[in-house]
Amino acid sequence: MGRKVGIALTALMAILGSMVIGNLPSCEGGGALLVDGEWVTYTELADASMHWPRTKAVVTESYLKVSSSSKRKSISTKRPKIEYEYRVDGRLFKGRHVKFRAPSSKEARAWVKAYPEGVEITVSYDPEHPQNSVIAPGP
Repeated sequence: MGRKVGIALTALMAILGSMVIGNLPSCEGGGALLVDGEWVTYTELADASMHWPRTKAVVTESYLKVSSSSKRKSISTKRPKIEYEYRVDGRLFKGRHVKFRAPSSKEARAWVKAYPEGVEITVSYDPEHPQNSVIAPGP
């Protein structure tokens, strides 16, 4: 399953473009990707990340990104924009994934506070696809 999870995460990142993994629907509600003819759920990705190797990283950007609905400007969402750099086998990678689920506004604020710019953190990365990483592995 490791290879399929890595492929699924790579496909997911391609679909989302600049969105962070934290913007995904909740893992509890399901959601899946079709990989090599098999469905891989977000929960499986989160579970696989718990077994990924870990390495040191440095947070390079950390703030709350606030956006409002074009129809109802009084409703806004706050999402953490957290980016970090890490090395695997001497190669430099950039990551921006905190967790495999969307945070509440309260959690988003807490994440930005917990991971300020310049702080050293530990991230988990997919050994088969080291460009895929997450700060807090698991669901």
